[in-house]
Amino acid sequence: MNRKEFHSIFAPHIVRYIEYKEANGFKEDSYHLALKKFDRFASEEGVSDIKLTEEQIYVWKTRSDNESSNSYYKRINRSRDLLEFLFRQGEDVTVFSAVKYPLSNFIPHIYTEEEISRYFHVVDTHGWRDWRDRLQLPVIFRLLCCCGTRATETLNIRKCDVDLEKGIIKLVKTKNNKPRYIVLDDTMAALMCSYASKFFFQLHDEDYIFQRIGGCAMSQNALYKKHRIILDEAGIQFDGELNGPRVHDWRHTFCVNSFQKMKGCGTPLYTALPLLVRYLGHESVLCTEKYIHLYTKIQNNIGGDFSEIVSLLAKEES
Repeated sequence: MNRKEFHSIFAPHIVRYIEYKEANGFKEDSYHLALKKFDRFASEEGVSDIKLTEEQIYVWKTRSDNESSNSYYKRINRSRDLLEFLFRQGEDVTVFSAVKYPLSNFIPHIYTEEEISRYFHVVDTHGWRDWRDRLQLPVIFRLLCCCGTRATETLNIRKCDVDLEKGIIKLVKTKNNKPRYIVLDDTMAALMCSYASKFFFQLHDEDYIFQRIGGCAMSQNALYKKHRIILDEAGIQFDGELNGPRVHDWRHTFCVNSFQKMKGCGTPLYTALPLLVRYLGHESVLCTEKYIHLYTKIQNNIGGDFSEIVSLLAKEES
């Protein structure tokens, strides 16, 4: 990290904060841009005290016309995290309120049990021309379906990230740049061991476990093309790239199924939601909320006032 990047009165505090975050497993580029913006704002506004005035907070929290909801969310909440860190360190700062994660009206496709059965029948029996597809696709798609991983996280798994003995996989290239672990159930662990016995002996520790010719990782585009073939052969209607069903909808389906299973085991939603947030690798309960706007589809089965629980947990985080 280049300490000379920051020039405002917050500069040494930002450096200290980044060092703290990195020590706790975060990667710098997951919040670096937002802090650069905050540092530039403090410099341009001539902020001379780390305790911001109400007027300065108002200016900083004003959203520009060309700023996306997601960029605004990151800019405000990541700078707020910095101030909260300084407050816990005993600094005299004003911690402003967080902003809610931006939700869209998009409704993802939740795969039904019948669709899941048809989909994986094709995955397992389709006459894939490349032997790699015959070997790899059943494992890749089951990781997406059964473990809720993102496609990019899955395709970037290396041999050294897989602990076959413990049934644990480390996800390194994550969306928020914070590595996390997934634990395989007995069925998934057995499938991974079977796959490893057929392919891992060819790999070095740093090699990707899902490859194309030449040893490079399978691309998202290649996976998407396989997905379209599977949907067509399984008789699952495809409504376009935006409406899907998409590869990413396996992650949404995993969320819904996880809530149903936890409710069936008697786990209170107040406990279940933070567990799912952490497992998915989201930064807060508000990030996970976008996966649960489809909650109305299953609310009768789960019960409880979900929006109230989300609001309460969000307040605790802040």
